[in-house]
Parts: sequence; C-alpha cells; structure tokens
Amino acid sequence: AGKRNAEVFELVERLSKGDLFSMRIASCYLLAKTYEKTKNDDIKEKLFNDLSLDDTPMVRRAVAINLGKFANVLGYPLDIALKSYKGLLNDQQDAVKIEALKNSCILAQILEDNGQTQKLEDDILVHVKKASEDKVSWRLRFSVAELLAELTHIVGKELADKHIKSIVEKLLGDSEPEVRSE
Repeated sequence: AGKRNAEVFELVERLSKGDLFSMRIASCYLLAKTYEKTKNDDIKEKLFNDLSLDDTPMVRRAVAINLGKFANVLGYPLDIALKSYKGLLNDQQDAVKIEALKNSCILAQILEDNGQTQKLEDDILVHVKKASEDKVSWRLRFSVAELLAELTHIVGKELADKHIKSIVEKLLGDSEPEVRSE
C-alpha cells in the first residue's frame, strides 16, 4: 500500500507541473488527499506554493477553493497555508480572493484550537477586516458579511468585540444593498 500511495502522489505531482491549466487544476483538488502520501516535505511545500503562485487565475482559484482541506491535512502549524491564504487574498482576481476568504473560518478554527490567539488576530482577522474595506469589489465585502457569524462563534466574545463588531458596523452602512442585507 505504501508504494501505491507514493505512486498516487507522484501522479498528482506530475499533474501540478502539466502544460495544460486543467491538469494543474485537477492536482489542486487531489493535493489534500495525497499530501500525506510522500515523506519529502520539501516537495510537498514547493508543490503547494507553486500552485498558489501559478500564472493562471483558474489554478489559483482552485488552490483557494481547496485551501481549507489542505490546512486540515497540515494541521498546526499552518505556515504554508497561511502564506498562501495571504497571497491569494491579495490576488488581482476577485474570484480568487473570494474563494480564499471562504477559508477564514477553517484557518481560524485551527488556530483557535491550538491557542494561537495572536496569530488568529494577525493572520486572519486583520485580513478579513481589510477585505471588508475593499472599495472595488462589493462581492468580496458580501463574502465577508457571509462568514462573520461563523467567525464570531470561533473567535469568542472578546475578539469579536475587538475586531468583528467594527466590521459589522461598517458593512451595515455599505453602498451595496446586497452587502447590507447579508
């Protein structure tokens, strides 16, 4: 079974380096399932980072969609996943940013479970607030509004009062009715 698992990871690795963007997208969906199947941590980290920085927005979007699954497989520490999270939130494409943002609760929960309150504030809540202030994309602000209730339950009253309350107040006055209603 060990040899078979290594072969599966090698297949995912080959897909991630494929010429066609559809091959690289497929590898994003398989990466979390096969991540533990190889012993070489350098290959695993480089593979995920390379996909996060791919030239094709559709590949970066696939990485963002699967970031939470990848983070759950990694467990704590989340350095690789947090680095990608921050990078994807600064992407030029709204679709990539929105999908990355949807992983905020998963990452926050892992940090909370490991008692990393400061990291939770610095790496998640600061970026959620920044997304809520995006002047260009109302869809990104809408996505922030969608996740605030769940994020509030994860971070607890003290952090919610400190960070999330001001985000809610600002979004209630948003220029887009969809954002305000959410």
